[in-house]
Amino acid sequence: MTDLRAVPHLEGGRIELSWRNPSAQAFVGGPPFAGIRVVRRERTFALDPLDGEPVYHGPVVSAFSDRGVRPLTTHYYTVFTLDSGTPPASWADDGSRAAAFAGTAEHRLGDALYALLPAVHRRLDLPLSTTELADAPPAVVVALAALPEGLRGRGQLYRFLSVAGAALDLTRSLAEGLVQLHDLDTVRPEFLTPLARLIGWELNRTVPVHVQRSEIAAAPYLYRGVGTVPNLRAIVNRYTRWYVQVAEMAQSIARSNVAPQFNVYAVTAPPVGPRGTDDAGPLLGFGSDNAVATGADRTAAALTGGAGPFALRPGMQLTVTADDRVPVKVVFAPDDFAVMAVATAQEISAVLNRTLSEVTAAEAGGRLVLTSNTVGTGSVVRVEESLASLVTLESAPAGRLSVFGTDRLRLCYGTTEVAGSPSAVRIKTYRHGFWGESSPVPTGPEPAAHPAGAELPDRRLFVAWIDRPGTVDARIRFAVATAREPEPARIRSGHAGPFAIRPGAHLVVRTRHRRQGVRFTAADVPDQGRADPVTMAALLTARLTGVAATAEPDGTVELSTGDTGGDQRLEIELDASDAAGALGFGPGNTSGPGSWGDGLDWSPSEDLTGPGWVSDPFAAVDGPHHVRLFWSAHDGARWRIVTARWDGTAWTAPDDLAAGGGGNREPAAIVVPDAGGGKLWLFWSRREGTDARDDVWILMRRVLDLATGDWEAETPVTSPLPKGRSADREPAPVHLPGGGLRVYFRSDRLGESDVWAVDLTPAGVATVPVPVLTGPAEDCSPVPVTAPDGSDWLLFRSDRGVSLSGLASRQVAEPDNRVTSAPGAVPDRGGAPTSVSAADTGTLRRYAGSTTVTPAAADRNGRRKQWDDMLAYTPCRPQGVAPGEELDDHDLYTRGTLALFLSPFVPGSALSGQMEEQLRPLLKRFLPIGTRAVLVFAPRTTTEYAYPPGRDITESYQDDFASLEVITGPEDATEAALPGWVPLLATTPGHVSADPADLTSLRRRAWFPPPE
Repeated sequence: MTDLRAVPHLEGGRIELSWRNPSAQAFVGGPPFAGIRVVRRERTFALDPLDGEPVYHGPVVSAFSDRGVRPLTTHYYTVFTLDSGTPPASWADDGSRAAAFAGTAEHRLGDALYALLPAVHRRLDLPLSTTELADAPPAVVVALAALPEGLRGRGQLYRFLSVAGAALDLTRSLAEGLVQLHDLDTVRPEFLTPLARLIGWELNRTVPVHVQRSEIAAAPYLYRGVGTVPNLRAIVNRYTRWYVQVAEMAQSIARSNVAPQFNVYAVTAPPVGPRGTDDAGPLLGFGSDNAVATGADRTAAALTGGAGPFALRPGMQLTVTADDRVPVKVVFAPDDFAVMAVATAQEISAVLNRTLSEVTAAEAGGRLVLTSNTVGTGSVVRVEESLASLVTLESAPAGRLSVFGTDRLRLCYGTTEVAGSPSAVRIKTYRHGFWGESSPVPTGPEPAAHPAGAELPDRRLFVAWIDRPGTVDARIRFAVATAREPEPARIRSGHAGPFAIRPGAHLVVRTRHRRQGVRFTAADVPDQGRADPVTMAALLTARLTGVAATAEPDGTVELSTGDTGGDQRLEIELDASDAAGALGFGPGNTSGPGSWGDGLDWSPSEDLTGPGWVSDPFAAVDGPHHVRLFWSAHDGARWRIVTARWDGTAWTAPDDLAAGGGGNREPAAIVVPDAGGGKLWLFWSRREGTDARDDVWILMRRVLDLATGDWEAETPVTSPLPKGRSADREPAPVHLPGGGLRVYFRSDRLGESDVWAVDLTPAGVATVPVPVLTGPAEDCSPVPVTAPDGSDWLLFRSDRGVSLSGLASRQVAEPDNRVTSAPGAVPDRGGAPTSVSAADTGTLRRYAGSTTVTPAAADRNGRRKQWDDMLAYTPCRPQGVAPGEELDDHDLYTRGTLALFLSPFVPGSALSGQMEEQLRPLLKRFLPIGTRAVLVFAPRTTTEYAYPPGRDITESYQDDFASLEVITGPEDATEAALPGWVPLLATTPGHVSADPADLTSLRRRAWFPPPE
């Protein structure tokens, strides 16, 4: 279709459409051209025949008059051609779209002009009489009868001015529509480009009109973040609609003495995992088999989860990607739920609709439904999988983890605040569904590492560590801590009583879930408006719900919440409390938080061993007050496993348990109760051979009968690989539900440092080891643990990159520093945080350090020059030596390079190359000086199972052609004589190129005649 025109009619409230239909030849080979459908919309053009209000649907026409338009409004028309198929197919292109501004006749400027005429002219402006009509030509009579109803029976002068007035009405309508030229929501499409250029934005005219409007609306916000990675990613994503990931290549440049930093992560243990412990996707029914939904023609993608209620925890996360755009993560908080542990689909959908604009959440039959806000085959809803949940960023180059406790988990670990600085030991607590802040273990002024902890039956905590690790002066020290109890939120009055309270005064108090107040009356303070502390405390306790007041010995009054915990908060609203000053509450003492009781009271530390080479302590409780400690000690020839037992006051003499092989390291123990008093299983790693080149390690075990005190003989748990080498290190045992044990350990059996597991029956028979955590990252130091809710977790260290955008737990208020704003700030009302969302910035903080390449690490090496590349490279420089040489796109590794990894549908297509050429000049305007962007086309990895497991393809086909001839192909042979050529055999005595005694042998030292 061509030549579509949309013209406003002079009468107003009407738009005339005309176009040229395609020829019948365009439909040859298919159903013939059969109809027209005209669809009208406001703000943008219809994308399909059902996208808008149909104003005409019928046989083929080439013009249409739309009389149902809204005056003073721009209307957008799309004319679709229909064939005679069932259902009919439709077509529309750029030539099938037009927009027009509808005028109005309500101005009645023709009547205004007529009213300005002298009265004598208006009095004599009469219509033709009956006699005059009878004498008039027939054509005149017909023309007069065809006049609009408002002009019939009016004089000739009135009819003349009505023609001029209609044009003036349209002119005024267009003039009144001029204000829409700066209204982004209503301006006509042809004015969007000039409007964008007013703010320096180059508009993408290839996208629909509504998308162009959104581009211009978002441009000022993008300008505010010029030079930041989120801003750069948002620009590329908005301009191309491609998935974008950004890599700061300065992080991949090799630097001396930069070791990998291993942060602490947690995953759910097999068979449920591995998956991040904070990932709410599986809990809500969005597992790996129900994580993606796609739309169809005229329908939106809808993803339905499992049935509730859902046992959510504070800090759990759900990451959603809609229509292959930027993933957005929602962090759930308790204030959005009546009871978070039994959250309903309706409560969760309310949270998602408040924090997400990419999808619409709803509840259907107790299930959560996520629906895309777009329709068509490009409509996609994906719940992203969290591979691991970050526990702490307090990393270290090495060191095992120690996790202990029952209702409260305690994580003890070594850390280095700055790479290369002395190590320290810290401890953090898991309670009420999330990890708290870490606190230091008082190890003293010397460096400390390799902690080992245990919770005693009386709830005290035992922690041992290595003082001065890695030196000949290393020693084992230990201390005992007592845990504090959770506390309520408290605030105390600023001065002592009595308090002079005016009748009618108010005190407004806010707690976590309640805002309440007290209005004092004359009966409350009968002693001339003066109240003593005891009276005031009793009055406030009786009037406030969930708040207790106590008269302190110093005459002050303390307010406290009834509930305890760090999520409690108590605050007095000064702006609504005119009694606050009389009670001694001011800006410095109006609010106070509660406490989770994570603090520990430590005993003085003591020495267990003297100076020497010691490492790898592990603590296990085997009695009411008894702790058995295992560690590695070096005797000058090899490492051996040593143990000692503490009865609460003194230690037994150290006892050697393993001293064979080339060395014994990393002991770990677990107590298995039974009717005979129980057994303690000890695991450790042993080196096979004593040569420095023999880096082969296996796992060993010994079993102690706690009733008799007898140790069984050493038994291997794993064995070396038949070919090649492997190192099985850092064992960590855990109980299996049906009896037996599972031992997690670090191994490089696949080339990288991965986490593996081996199961043992109650009799000690080991199964074949299986990988648990694999991939390009170096994973080590596994520790299995049972969470307070009964789920099995696995904590470990890893040098994988961290997306810092996902670490936020609450929103920070944006400072209002514009000079046009009135001064003033909204006070923080405190309380528990509500759920927040955070868009993924598509970039990682790298922790892999600068290490040499391991040839066997196939996964790690296979990610070379990818977004999550963990290798380190020397800096790139221009290839040429002439002045002015520039880096090309292959020179990624420089300090000022940002690599944008784009994921188009077809990376090598002409459209991708065209978009790249358009994108390059746009990026230059948003990059700081000295920074360059390199575009790398890397499609997202999508795994599709054409045949599910257990149902592999089995069909086959065989054809037999008895008369088929096989042609072996032409053959050719060539020979050449090599006179004077002498073959030399390496490492063979007597094979030399020249003989000093024969000078003629020196002729051909550098040149030989060509072959003949």
